[in-house]
Amino acid sequence: PREFHLFSDCLTYSDQRKSGFFLHRKMNLDKLQIADYQLRKNAFEIRSSEKSFVVIADSRTSKTVWVKMISFTKKEYEDSLLHNGVLSPRNISRNNKNAPIWTPDRAHGFCSLCKNHLLQ
Repeated sequence: PREFHLFSDCLTYSDQRKSGFFLHRKMNLDKLQIADYQLRKNAFEIRSSEKSFVVIADSRTSKTVWVKMISFTKKEYEDSLLHNGVLSPRNISRNNKNAPIWTPDRAHGFCSLCKNHLLQ
């Protein structure tokens, strides 16, 4: 399972290894969007121009906590960027070119391009 780490300016996800964590991606909070995902229990979407994916929490409570904390921290970070003149109000969350939601091959059983059955 992936490990998520929320910092004051970014969200990271990694795998825990014997020697520590292997970082897969760092996503700046001002460049991501978060939304509910209705197709799966305890799930929410993280979207950005670099990568978008669905996160499945262990429980409804865990999902609620993560969504609230990411949203709150994102707002605090954007407010600090606005206050320091790094970001203008019209540039906040205006990224309409999000990457498509990443889905593992095993979730479908067929290739999304050619529709051939995938070997499991």
